[in-house]
Amino acid sequence: MAIQKYNFYAKTNINNKFLEYWTDLDLPIESKYLETVIIENRFTNRPDLMSYYYYNTPRYLWIFKYLNPGKIKNPIYDFIAGKEIKIYKSSYINTVL
Repeated sequence: MAIQKYNFYAKTNINNKFLEYWTDLDLPIESKYLETVIIENRFTNRPDLMSYYYYNTPRYLWIFKYLNPGKIKNPIYDFIAGKEIKIYKSSYINTVL
C-alpha cells in the first residue's frame, strides 16, 4: 500500500509497476471539520498558493475540488476571486493526512 503524507492515493494499492484502481480517502464532509472561505484575488487560478496559505503545503490543492465538485469543475480556471468554497480546517487536516 502506498502510504505517503500528502498523497491523494495514500490508500490505493500498488502492484510491481502501477497503481491499482483508486481507493477513496473517505474524508468526512461534516460541518464541524469545515469552514467557508472566499477565494481572494491573490489566489485566482492558483489553488496551490491557497493550499500553502491554509495548510503549509501546495500539495493539498485537491481538497478544494474534493469539497466543492459543483463549484469547481476545472481546479485551475474555476478557481476565481470572490467564489465562496468549503475547505477543511487546518487543525483537522493536520491530524488525518
